[in-house]
Amino acid sequence: MREFAAVIVLLSCSAPGVRAQDPVAARPQPAGAGFVRSPQVAADRTVTFRLRAPAASEVSLSGEFMRGSKPLVKGTDGTWTITVGPLEPEIYNYNFTIDGVKTIDPANAEVKTGSTASTIGSILVVPGEAPAFYDPQPVPHGEIRTHWYESKSLKSVRRLTVYTPPDYDQSRASRYPVLYLFHGANADETAWTRLGHVNLILDNLLAAGKAKPFIVVMPFGYGAPPGTGVPEPGGGFSGTAALFGRDLLGDVIPFIDTHYRTYGDRDHRAIAGLSMGGVESLEIGLNHLELFSYVGGFSAAVRPADFAKTYAGLVASPEAANRQLRLLWLGCGTDDGLFSATDSFSKFLDTAKITHTFHKSPGAHAWMVWRHYLNEFAPLLFPATVSQNGALPANQSPLPPARIILVGDSTVALHNGWGPGFCALAKPELQCVNVAKNGRSSGSYRAEGSWATVMDELKHNSEYSATYVLIQFGHNDQPGKPGRSTDLATEFPVNLRQYVKDVLAAGAKPILVTPLTRRTFQDGKVKNDLAPWAEATKKVAADAGVPVLDLNTDSLAAVQAMGPVEANTLAMVPPPQSVIDGAASGNSPPAPKTGPSAQFDYTHLGEKGSALFGRMVAGELVKTVADLNRYIMR
Repeated sequence: MREFAAVIVLLSCSAPGVRAQDPVAARPQPAGAGFVRSPQVAADRTVTFRLRAPAASEVSLSGEFMRGSKPLVKGTDGTWTITVGPLEPEIYNYNFTIDGVKTIDPANAEVKTGSTASTIGSILVVPGEAPAFYDPQPVPHGEIRTHWYESKSLKSVRRLTVYTPPDYDQSRASRYPVLYLFHGANADETAWTRLGHVNLILDNLLAAGKAKPFIVVMPFGYGAPPGTGVPEPGGGFSGTAALFGRDLLGDVIPFIDTHYRTYGDRDHRAIAGLSMGGVESLEIGLNHLELFSYVGGFSAAVRPADFAKTYAGLVASPEAANRQLRLLWLGCGTDDGLFSATDSFSKFLDTAKITHTFHKSPGAHAWMVWRHYLNEFAPLLFPATVSQNGALPANQSPLPPARIILVGDSTVALHNGWGPGFCALAKPELQCVNVAKNGRSSGSYRAEGSWATVMDELKHNSEYSATYVLIQFGHNDQPGKPGRSTDLATEFPVNLRQYVKDVLAAGAKPILVTPLTRRTFQDGKVKNDLAPWAEATKKVAADAGVPVLDLNTDSLAAVQAMGPVEANTLAMVPPPQSVIDGAASGNSPPAPKTGPSAQFDYTHLGEKGSALFGRMVAGELVKTVADLNRYIMR
């Protein structure tokens, strides 16, 4: 898709912190009184650190290449010196402590920063004889892009970083899987590029044919900035993780699926992180397997006391979880303070019979470990997307790229509609773009600017053999919804007709969809209060001569055949006891507005409902539009 936001693009090979310090000669620096060279890496990989501090009485060095600290020796000119090593080729962090004050090396421009001052340090690069897997190499490079976006969940403007693989902009008809990758505590959304070298690692893996091309999204992992507190109690990172989860699911993923050419389904979506970001990825990913099929935790800050409660849904049905999880990968260094907790989590998963990988490695809580984990984790992602060389599997004839855009309300949208279930059935040659929005009517979808985004996208139809736009409204057009309701006789059909005209004028193919039924029963019969809007939709389609998918009739029949007890299993969360009791008598009592079951209702869909009605829409579509038979998986 076209990009709609302002983007800062940096070539991945220019990421800071990747220049190797010359082991023979120092990098050119301004000379003058008081100039010192630090650090200086010798050919044998011993490293000399220097600090000019004539008035200091005590200076020590600490770093990831040593245990504890060591004192520097003061020379007659006031320069303090120490030589350590030889060191293994690696990227290390280090600090000086001057008379009790911890600081960076003032002679070294390479600095590790984050979201708090406590973790600022200097960076030492010790090169090996050959480039490391995280070094810039003469291969095709992807790009690093920075976006500002509005987080409606957190009522703030936030920033995220995106890596796109080489040729992303040249392969306009290609779609890509997405890895959502999170930083740890005291860091920010730039950490995985500046310190983790994610872009260089993936560039090198791609060039070696060891990984598939995918997009990496790196958001700011705090729900609230560090030090400001969070509005809900809880030990560890539970409070900020809950806020961050709302931002990720409600704002970040929809932003990415709108602005980038993603698949938009769980089979092509992964989630991983380190430390604080590791526990976020595990909690969010394992509790939302309808959205993610690959989950990773690197040195995750898990708490054994929380396992049973946090992952109750996962372990309640291990067979279902194992079917959904293509990969659950844990890694932790044996010298890491979190190793015991990670080991306990692995044993918890073993007891629950949840299939997973636990990679135990040497090392502590450090980037030199996490870079290796990413290098091992990335090749395991999305193996079925394309063959090793990017070609289609053998004996499969290439299809010309086509596209479907889903427009509508929350019963179509990501997370709670049939859209994800439908997009999961699209073959790779069919780009499925879900731009449906929660709470929108046929009027407010246009008024709030969402339709303008669709029209901008339709300017690029020449990149596809055909573009289809599926349009479903009705739920929020009903009376009693201030700012959204439309008049059934004078506004709703007019709005639909205008959508059809706009799509045709743009050279695309409109397809109307009648509104999904609600699952409300009275005396054993479904109350179809959306029938008038369904009839109005069919009339607009007939008058305009465009296809219509009668989802209302099909879904009504399916829900009626299920009965209220089974129909309640299609919701986002299990029903509360009051609903269970009512369903047994053939009725649907009011859904709760507060409490742990507040997400239950008779309209929105969980994974089971999305899959059911997504298949239903796909089935109607291939019967109505024969050309799409080749693009939909059965």
